[in-house]
Amino acid sequence: MKILRIVLVCVFVLSVFTFIQPAHADLSSGCTASDGQTFTAGIGQGTGMGETFFEGEVITITVTLGTGTTKAYGDLDVNAVIVFHQFPVPNVVSYTIPADGIYDVMVYNDPFLDGDGPIDFVFTCQGAASEPEPESVPGPGVPDGFVLRTIVCDVPVYTQAGGIATSAAITNGQTWFVNPTPEKDSAGVLWTEIFVASYVNGYIPTGCVGGKP
Repeated sequence: MKILRIVLVCVFVLSVFTFIQPAHADLSSGCTASDGQTFTAGIGQGTGMGETFFEGEVITITVTLGTGTTKAYGDLDVNAVIVFHQFPVPNVVSYTIPADGIYDVMVYNDPFLDGDGPIDFVFTCQGAASEPEPESVPGPGVPDGFVLRTIVCDVPVYTQAGGIATSAAITNGQTWFVNPTPEKDSAGVLWTEIFVASYVNGYIPTGCVGGKP
């Protein structure tokens, strides 16, 4: 018997041949499952139900919503580690998860028995999943009051209203944060201040600034 540890979502205990009856489940750790979700597991590379599983063979895992939309899937690697992706894979065995709640991280202990005996799937909650913290990138932020607009010209960025063109250029169809209040140059031509991720903003002709993306 080999115990395979796979990071999954949801919490429940079930058997291949016996389903848990729908019920609200809120474990001591605070983990819950969701009504209508389906957990699907299949065994690949010639290994069938009830046979011995060897590390290096592939187990495909999918978690789907009640509508059949694929939530995630993963393939077990030689180190018995699961990696989830947003992509459907073939299904073999399906289970319906009872109770209401949210997706949580759990450990999937999968003892495979020799011969034709049943395979038990035991799920133990290990704490709630969380989104990774966004990486902090130093630099200036978008100035207060600036709005996102679509650019409608291929145009260089100027040093100031009516100033000198720089080597930086803005392309038709791009979106940039701009000052919604134009400025006039000495000739009365309107210019728009544009945030170019620099501590010093540039300017482009206001006629090159379109509407909201």
